[in-house]
Amino acid sequence: MILLTIYLILSLITTGLYVYFVEYLNGNILYYTAVIVFIVSMIAYFLLTMLFLMVCLLFRPIEKSINSPTKFYHFFTTQVAVILTLFFGIKIKKENMDSLPKNEKFLLISNHQSLYDPIAIIGLLRKYRISYIMKDGIMKLPFVGRWLYAAGYLPIDRNNDRNALKTIITASKRLEKGDPIGVYPEGTRSKTTEINRFRNGIFKIAQKAKAPIVVCLIDNFYTVKKRFPFRWTKVLFRVCEVIPYEKIKDLTTNEIGDMCRNILLENQAEVRKNNKWIEKKPVQN
Repeated sequence: MILLTIYLILSLITTGLYVYFVEYLNGNILYYTAVIVFIVSMIAYFLLTMLFLMVCLLFRPIEKSINSPTKFYHFFTTQVAVILTLFFGIKIKKENMDSLPKNEKFLLISNHQSLYDPIAIIGLLRKYRISYIMKDGIMKLPFVGRWLYAAGYLPIDRNNDRNALKTIITASKRLEKGDPIGVYPEGTRSKTTEINRFRNGIFKIAQKAKAPIVVCLIDNFYTVKKRFPFRWTKVLFRVCEVIPYEKIKDLTTNEIGDMCRNILLENQAEVRKNNKWIEKKPVQN
């Protein structure tokens, strides 16, 4: 919220200066123009921030970023995620947040419903220095990819086992050093209410790093597209369970995957029973 607060303060100052020098001194105050100036100022400051980051990225080669996530870009990534969450009108109902490990490395996993849930989760968990593993296609985008590399995000090529293994090894080393890693075991959006089968090789990260697995459930994100931009969308984020390393160290990745998926299915059934506002018919994203 830091960046948003700065935008608000700067926009209020800009609006106040405009009203005073352009309208008040001329004896003709139009209150609706103050609203317009405020909104335009918010957008302008956001775009200036993006331009500033683009210029900074020109001096940071991608190949040097994958093993050296910077606090600078991580900060801006989480702050922009907070702003986009508000822009898309996403209101998050949080459950069991106190269960998240404090001052401890962990592998965060959750189901994946929509394009919007990664944005919301990154903003929600901004206090944790989480680096997500993402599709290599996203990481190849000229500006977005370079930014995500600098923030410590890792690409995974699902069609190349050798490259995927390299990412798993890099992620496990990063996690072993204490930086939390986030991943979607489904590999892609479900676009439905269902939780797809997992790509279980990803659980090697937790085993190699001797780290616990934090199992999280998200729900109702598939309704954002239908409601935006005219209505807010209530969504859910629940920390279901923290599985200690001792419980998974002797298991196969398939056994770990089945355990995590069953935890998600049980929690999904519970939250849908207790939260009638969750829509049962998803909209394709």
